[in-house]
Amino acid sequence: MGIRFGLLGLLSIEVDGTPRSVRGPKVRHLLALLLAAGGETVRTDRLVELLWEGHPPRTAVSSLHNHVNNLRKGLGPYGARLVSTSAGYRLVLEDGELDTVALTAAAKRVRAHHARQDWPSVTTEAEAALAAWGGEPFAEFPALAESPEAARLRETRLNLLEGLFAAGLATGRHRDLVADLTALAAEHPLREAFHAQLMLALHGSGRTAAAVEVHRRLRAALAEELGLDPGRSVQEAHQVILAADHATHRPAAGNTPARALSQLPRPVATFVGRRHELGLLTSTLARPHGAGSADADGLVPAVLISGMGGVGKTALALHAAHALRCHYSDGGLYADLNGFSAVPAREPHELLARFLTDLGIDNRDLPECPDDRAALFRATLAERRMLLVLDNARDGAQIAPLLPGSGQSGVIITSRRALAGRIDGVHIPLEPLGPESRDLLTAVCSQDRMAAEPDAAGRIIAACGGLPLALHLAAARIANRPNWPLSALADRLAESSRRLDVLAVHDTTVRTVFSTSYQALLDSNRAGEAGAAGAFRLLGTWPGHPLSLEAAAALLGEPLDVAFELLDVLVDAQILQSPSEQAFGFHDLVATYAAELAHTHETEHTRTAATDRLLTWYAAAVHRIGALCWPYCDEDEAPAASAPLPDIRSAEHALEWLRREMPAIREVVRRSIATGNPHRAVGIAIRLHGYGNSYWWDGHWHAIVDDALSVAPSCTDRKTVADLHGTLAVTHRQAGRHDQCLRHLNAAQDLYTADGDKRGLAAVLSNKSLLLNELGRLEEAFEAAHRANELHRQAEGRDSMLALYNLAGLYVKSGAHEEAEPIYRRVLQEFRRDNLPGPIAAALLRLGDTLRALGQQREALVALEEALAIAESIEAHAGMADALEQTARVHAHFGNPVAARDSWTRALSLARQAGITRVTTDSLKGLESLAALV
Repeated sequence: MGIRFGLLGLLSIEVDGTPRSVRGPKVRHLLALLLAAGGETVRTDRLVELLWEGHPPRTAVSSLHNHVNNLRKGLGPYGARLVSTSAGYRLVLEDGELDTVALTAAAKRVRAHHARQDWPSVTTEAEAALAAWGGEPFAEFPALAESPEAARLRETRLNLLEGLFAAGLATGRHRDLVADLTALAAEHPLREAFHAQLMLALHGSGRTAAAVEVHRRLRAALAEELGLDPGRSVQEAHQVILAADHATHRPAAGNTPARALSQLPRPVATFVGRRHELGLLTSTLARPHGAGSADADGLVPAVLISGMGGVGKTALALHAAHALRCHYSDGGLYADLNGFSAVPAREPHELLARFLTDLGIDNRDLPECPDDRAALFRATLAERRMLLVLDNARDGAQIAPLLPGSGQSGVIITSRRALAGRIDGVHIPLEPLGPESRDLLTAVCSQDRMAAEPDAAGRIIAACGGLPLALHLAAARIANRPNWPLSALADRLAESSRRLDVLAVHDTTVRTVFSTSYQALLDSNRAGEAGAAGAFRLLGTWPGHPLSLEAAAALLGEPLDVAFELLDVLVDAQILQSPSEQAFGFHDLVATYAAELAHTHETEHTRTAATDRLLTWYAAAVHRIGALCWPYCDEDEAPAASAPLPDIRSAEHALEWLRREMPAIREVVRRSIATGNPHRAVGIAIRLHGYGNSYWWDGHWHAIVDDALSVAPSCTDRKTVADLHGTLAVTHRQAGRHDQCLRHLNAAQDLYTADGDKRGLAAVLSNKSLLLNELGRLEEAFEAAHRANELHRQAEGRDSMLALYNLAGLYVKSGAHEEAEPIYRRVLQEFRRDNLPGPIAAALLRLGDTLRALGQQREALVALEEALAIAESIEAHAGMADALEQTARVHAHFGNPVAARDSWTRALSLARQAGITRVTTDSLKGLESLAALV
């Protein structure tokens, strides 16, 4: 039976008569691009540009190859049709396999039949072609949907419709054509062919007055928009009507309500913020009196407000609608579509009946056909100036029949779904409130109570996460309990397990709002939505931290493309947030709800398996990424992850990833300990050495190592325990806790000595030499550094760069700067070879200070400038503060107090921000020394 492709509407494939699914947005986009090329080769660079919308990642070409392979698999037995050429790729197509090609061929045949006035053939061919029209071309792909090819296909469809109506008029089926032509004339207010055909259809149905009115409106629109008179086809149709005895120029009666409608509900009393969104709404929908259509296409302007449940969409819509009333002289229509509620969603057919009768149409004149009813609604609104508010929409299918076509009306739609691409108009995604949260709370519970307990007020605001519904409910609880301190509510909200219970007043609860969004997915018949509801529950096992796509795939136990589709559905449903392409996380309150579902609807086995997959993935990621920024750890085997690891290849990017993921990594360590997996916790702690060198001041590394050491006795491997003691010693030394550092170094030294581990003993002695140097015990420090290097040579056959680095520091402390300089340069060269930003910056700092002492001002400043730049690039505040403090010393040493003061002032600010006592003290002393010179 062969293969069939569809580009009209959603991308579709049939293989031997059976629908076939091609998963993954990039893979589907690739197929659409190849199909749109009609069998021609598409260059690789062009595919990369289009697939990544002009912003391809470094790995785009290799990713493209992967997508091509996935597409070949998706095409099944026809995968060989996807051919690789020297320039790019092409998809071999045969006659009749692509719906857009078939549509074009049918249109050509219709034109030929039309020229011969073979009306039965015109009807047969046109109806068959239009029946195959699945929707807008490239509907899934916005960039392609605006392409010249898409415009050509839309025009082809309209030409087919014109041919079909011409055949209908020629064969006397005037009455059957009126509804469709009315709708098309409204949708295309300047397309004369439809208006001419509508005039003839109305006239032939005995509605000559309506036909004359169509001519009048078209003539006025052409004059206003283009400064033209109607063309030949319209003029000829008009002459036919005027020649008839029964022509009349009186508009149909009964279609205008006696007075302006006013159906808008009362707006909320405590509306705050949203200035930008209100400005966009009013600028889009404010209509000067006498104005025509709002845009060049003649479409009624529409604004879609989307966002999670409880974020204030309806409040914004009603606030704007009431402000816009003066622009809509015929009033407004309002309907709650119940898209997300405990009662069934409203049906468009039933709503159209209500709207039309509200607008003065007799109930007996309402068409039964849904399309005819929608067409009548558009025609009825065409000459009115009304604001239509469609609240709480479920999806685009529910909205589409309710939208006016052309005219002077306006539309506001609210929905929890992101309907961009499905509804034409201005889209306003609504986020939770920021600082305005305090204004909202204050407006309800009074300024005095807020001022009396600012800390408790802040905790209430934080617990509500900027969600207006939650803030309103919290404020209502406060207002209803005037004798309660705010701290009582803040304390109850602090318990995440009770938070959703607290945020409830009578029948209004935050939990119910989230539940309706979840239930809509669970009950949906759409592909993937019920599965996304299951994914939502599993994500509730990890509610506190955003996940990358790879991490989410590990948690869900799905391939990357399947995981992306599930996450994408949740993002569209506004119950999962995606602040960037590679981050997916919950709003805090939604996270609490998801955790509830995970606990009540998933078995313990399922929850445990999902969590273990994620923890193992993080352990594997830290194992590989940690080695990039500290390659001196033992090369043990990495855990086996169930999803791909991050594609990171440089130490700088490794540090960036670790810094971003550190809160999650801390949670991984805590959960590993709680679930009886100390080896995982210990392995992660040791692999974070490179992170700790640059970010020791933030406290994360120390906390992780401390937690891991608490369970180290359960590890049977003494080397692992020794490694932990040595690692924890480093964190104490960096923080200036010398006694604790020495205690852990001695513990590690005893364990390494007992095991005969020369490499481990060399590392401990290197760190010991650093500590002894800081304590002023130089002789012992020299001995430890030399012994460390000797042991490292015995174990590895080469010098230890860490021991040499420490040895150079001892030469500096002894005043032998000439001895230190070549050692620092050698160490720096090795660190550069391994591309380690943190160690490179540290070596540059020490080299710069050494060059200062040797009188080499320019060389010292160059080294320190590079150290500062590296520290800034990896956001290492301690390194930045050190570099500035050392730079100030150079300027002061060479008699430049102005530059020295600037550098010490900047160093002091950074050191205080990061809590680095040593640099704070040194900077204050430096500034005091400058003051003494004045």
